[in-house]
Formats: sequence, C-alpha cells, structure tokens
Amino acid sequence: MTTVREAEEVRNRTRDQRGLTVIDAVITVCLIGLLFGIVVPKYRRVAHEAQEAALQSELANIRASIKLFKMLIGRNPGSLREMVEKEILLPARTGSDDFSRSVFAKKYLMPHAVDDEGNILDAFGNPFQYDLPRGVVRATTGGYESW
Repeated sequence: MTTVREAEEVRNRTRDQRGLTVIDAVITVCLIGLLFGIVVPKYRRVAHEAQEAALQSELANIRASIKLFKMLIGRNPGSLREMVEKEILLPARTGSDDFSRSVFAKKYLMPHAVDDEGNILDAFGNPFQYDLPRGVVRATTGGYESW
C-alpha cells in the first residue's frame, strides 16, 4: 500500500511535468512580438542608411570617372554605357626600383547593377541620369535627385 507521503510525491511530480501553461505561452508570444517590434524597424533603418551610403559612394565614383574621362579624352563621355565599354591604360609600379613599372588596362566605370537596357542602377534599383552637355550625373531615386 502506498502511504500519504508517497501519494503527495507522485502528485507533485505530475504537477511539475505538465509543461507550459497558458500564461507561459502568452508571455513567450508577447516577448517574441516585442523583440520583432524592436529589431525589424531598426534593421530597416540600418538597411536604408546603407543604401544611402552606397548611393553617395556610387555618385562620387561615377563623377570621378567622368572627370578622368574628360581629362584624358578631351570631351565628356557620350553616355555612362560608353564609360563601361571603354578601357583606359593606367601605369602601375610593381617594384621599388625605376625599372619595374607596368601598365594595366581597366574600364573607366565598372557597374555593379545593370537593367535589361544596359543602364547602370543605383543602390535603390533606379537608373542614373546623365546630362551629356554638362557631363553631370545624378540619381533618379525620389528624394535624392539633388545629391
């Protein structure tokens, strides 16, 4: 026969082994929702700031490439596509003495993203706008046209 003490121990063991209660589940769901409510907006903000930094960098690189093209060729490039296709010969020093110099060919502009028509895309997925007479490039993404 079982004693009263053994019966209480069995009852306590089964109470401890029941698992999650409704309150535990509600608290867990609330904590997960709070975590998503904090992390997702912060991730979106950081991702947007990274796109803005990439756009600034791309514009600076394209503008420097246009200046180099004009300095070496004597005219503005006909389009950004011309800068992607045309190569430039650049000197490079491979050693420390005067006789170890070399020349290598590079493109004026190396696109990272291009659409079906061959237009160079910015970090937001919009094509850059190039003004041939002035030799100026700018973004077409809304809010960044004046950069």
